[in-house]
Amino acid sequence: MERWISGETITVRSWIGERVGLEGLVTVVADDADHLALHFVPGTVMHRLVPPDGVTLPRVLSPREIAEGEFRVIEQRWTGGHLLHLTPTGAPWSVHVRWTEGWEFRGWYVNLQEPLRRGDRVVDLVDLFLDVVVTPDLSWQWKDEDELAEAVRVGRITAEDAMRIRTAGERAIADITARRWPFVPEIAAWRPDGGMGALGR
Repeated sequence: MERWISGETITVRSWIGERVGLEGLVTVVADDADHLALHFVPGTVMHRLVPPDGVTLPRVLSPREIAEGEFRVIEQRWTGGHLLHLTPTGAPWSVHVRWTEGWEFRGWYVNLQEPLRRGDRVVDLVDLFLDVVVTPDLSWQWKDEDELAEAVRVGRITAEDAMRIRTAGERAIADITARRWPFVPEIAAWRPDGGMGALGR
């Protein structure tokens, strides 16, 4: 498998069924046997799928709504502050390490997802609804359990899928409670010019 080089720019695409829901450029921090690390930079142009009225697209749509819905693509700037997107190789989740634009540390966000799909200077993500929010003091809570249940109800996933997704989340929570990397206080000091060496790994 071809590895990307630190500092290289690649495209990230987040899929909703057969449609790209979000697409934009990110900077590769590191790409090795253990992790793919990407930096989302504030102000970067992103392209987002929205309904005709331009409001935020619901995260849970039925397969029919996705296939038959009328959507359009708008251009937006990334407003989520600095985000270090860490994906353990083969894992069904990524860890978002988050800061404000001024580098105030905001904690972690575990995004349950299908394993990454890599292409020619592109990485594809498929979100699996359930998330875990982790504060700077490493306390945590589930997020979007209702959306996981709704995804089962509308036929996006099966009940068995939902159980598998929750089990993956529990594995990530075990890392949080054990204070395993990247859930370590030292990571708050990371800056882009430090590469992975400043992550306390």
